[in-house]
Amino acid sequence: MAKIYLSTDEAAEKLGVSRWTLIAWRRRMRGPRYVKLGSKVCYKQPDIDDFLASSTVTPSVESVG
Repeated sequence: MAKIYLSTDEAAEKLGVSRWTLIAWRRRMRGPRYVKLGSKVCYKQPDIDDFLASSTVTPSVESVG
């Protein structure tokens, strides 16, 4: 069974960014949704998946060149 809640370090690894990037994104209200439990920040795997899906770019013929 897949782990549902990920730490900042685990989420950063899955996204291929540094933990500091995730921290900066949170401060700027960007990046994947997260859960705040007291002072601890967790990410849900489905939210990571949704963020990756919404970040997918499909190039078009018009954008090439």
